[in-house]
Amino acid sequence: MAGVQISLILIFLFFFILTRIVWVRVIKEEILRVEIHLPLLAICLYQENKNNEKEKKETDKLSARAYIRIIAGTLSRTKNCELEIKQIALPCKIDSFGTMTLVKPFGYQGLIYSIIAYLKTKAKKLILCDNAIISSPDITKAQYYVTVKLRLFQLIHAALTFRRGLYEEKRARRIKYVGE
Repeated sequence: MAGVQISLILIFLFFFILTRIVWVRVIKEEILRVEIHLPLLAICLYQENKNNEKEKKETDKLSARAYIRIIAGTLSRTKNCELEIKQIALPCKIDSFGTMTLVKPFGYQGLIYSIIAYLKTKAKKLILCDNAIISSPDITKAQYYVTVKLRLFQLIHAALTFRRGLYEEKRARRIKYVGE
């Protein structure tokens, strides 16, 4: 009888944790940091800063279009998430004055705001903090600070979808190179 009660308590606890809202913070400054805040604990993942990185094979490198496809497929499966964009800082080069000097900032802003409009259609709620999107000549790489709030089972499903998308894109790229 005690075994049945313990197993029922564990099953209830499992489903309770599975349906709670978790926060996922993705912060990229010098290194990429992903924080997963669960109801009882937090998991922090850091990217190692390797100076002598191994050269990736040509078949392992993916284009920006491939990453956009993968992320769009992942976002389409997480409909009820809340997204908060605290900061997106993009590097901008200061060149000598020319015709592109006037056009580049508007092109970047148009691209960023179209991505935000797409995210608005996919998320239940989108919060864009004041002065969240900036262009700065002081930084060399893009920096961002984004928080996503969703249920744990949605997070697991999104992570599996992202992983599957990466695998399929790399597989398609390998087949393309073998076929040539």
